[in-house]
Amino acid sequence: MSKKLMFLIILTLISSIISAQDYYYYYGTKVNITRNLQKYVVNFKNDISASYKLDILESKGSTILAESIESNNILVRNSKDKLQQIDPSIVRRVYNTYRKTDNTKNHDFCFIIKNKLVMKIMNPSDTSTIESRYNLEKISKKWLGENIYVFSFKNSADEQQVLTTANNIYESGLIEFAQPVFGMYNNELAGTNDSYYSSQWNLTKIKASDAWDITTGSSSFIIAVIDVGIEENHPDLENNLITGYDVIDDDYITEPYGNAHGTAASGVAAAVTNNGRGIAGVGYNCKLMPIQYRHSGT
Repeated sequence: MSKKLMFLIILTLISSIISAQDYYYYYGTKVNITRNLQKYVVNFKNDISASYKLDILESKGSTILAESIESNNILVRNSKDKLQQIDPSIVRRVYNTYRKTDNTKNHDFCFIIKNKLVMKIMNPSDTSTIESRYNLEKISKKWLGENIYVFSFKNSADEQQVLTTANNIYESGLIEFAQPVFGMYNNELAGTNDSYYSSQWNLTKIKASDAWDITTGSSSFIIAVIDVGIEENHPDLENNLITGYDVIDDDYITEPYGNAHGTAASGVAAAVTNNGRGIAGVGYNCKLMPIQYRHSGT
């Protein structure tokens, strides 16, 4: 191989690394992400028995990290080449997993990048332009708010293409936000590990797990709970609580007077999730501000 050809190959590799967009925009803020090595999500096809999936994964030397073996998506530790040796008749895809680069607090929090985008289009008339320019198709049944829709790629797209497309659309100025649809795995547990999660039929009713694929809330979002106050030292709430206000006594003491309604409502909204106790909150990364407007019995 000539030195000139070797130089061109090296230059091409360097260019591909430099041009890789390992970030996405979250409400205008660039979020840097890093790929996890040896952690992948194996996406099985439907109707594959749990025992067969377990046998297949074990035969490839996989360590199962999260998700019930009954699920179609199973987080494992293994090398990707071994996982890609699994019969394609039973596996749709092996996903790379990612984490936020600056996510030092929850280092094991990881996610996959799906073949879909969610975006809010400022002018609905631009929808067809975006679809044709980026080879997308709006999923008509997915309505998440005013002019907020989920789009799928008409052709198969790898994770880098999904990221790049989302970033290019955001930078075009035609939309308010655009980001990939993620599959979340928090603290190496798919879904949540909260004690009473299995009893929270309401989360299934509102399809919370689908919403969590897009967002789990943000600490920049503050939910004001106007009620009888919130128990300050509640183990399932205290880490999401910020200083509130007591309208009646004109002070900042918002401990409830024996009535737990405000505490219960707060748990539904934003209980700390994946902490092995209590319940899961709908927007569990949001903050809670107690606004005490009445005392129990008044």
